[in-house]
Amino acid sequence: MVASRRLSCITLDLQPQSLNRKQTEMNIAVSGCGIAGTAVSHLLASAGHQVTIFEQAAQCQAIGAGIMLQPSGQVVLDRLGILDTIARQAAKLEGIEAFLLSGRPLIELNYGHLGDNHFAYGVHRGLLFQQLMNLCNQSDVRLHTSTQICDFRNDGNDVYVIDQHGTQHGPFDFLVAADGSRSRLRTAAKLGSRTIN
Repeated sequence: MVASRRLSCITLDLQPQSLNRKQTEMNIAVSGCGIAGTAVSHLLASAGHQVTIFEQAAQCQAIGAGIMLQPSGQVVLDRLGILDTIARQAAKLEGIEAFLLSGRPLIELNYGHLGDNHFAYGVHRGLLFQQLMNLCNQSDVRLHTSTQICDFRNDGNDVYVIDQHGTQHGPFDFLVAADGSRSRLRTAAKLGSRTIN
């Protein structure tokens, strides 16, 4: 995340009663319309902020076939009110085992060791993405497609985002980088990262 006016970071309290409009309203830019970008955009809009998502693709859609929804992710989706819908169309996983070609175990995870009600869901990415996009539409999140945010500029209390054509958008009070593992914004902000192949 890259912050400007009044905040060095945002911590979202996901309790429904905390999502009220008594806070100071901020104009927030979110780079990336994936699972993280749509989820945070809806939560921020529900808290009374004006949110604009910038997405590099011409059309927002899920990329990839499926994901594993871990217990921590289930808590977030439950608080968003979409866990039951997702769970009805997901495969319940009680454990995971993966082995190297040599036969040596790579991953052995038994959710039962965490407690009786712990498990993962195998979820089609498109299902999860569509539910999150529906929430964004309901909370009036604005969306700009074909716009890749490559850089940003702080100007006093404001932050401006700069797209692939050099066009500047803003001003915004806050910028959230949710543009994936190859984040251009993380590079622009000089935030350290390491890619493991």
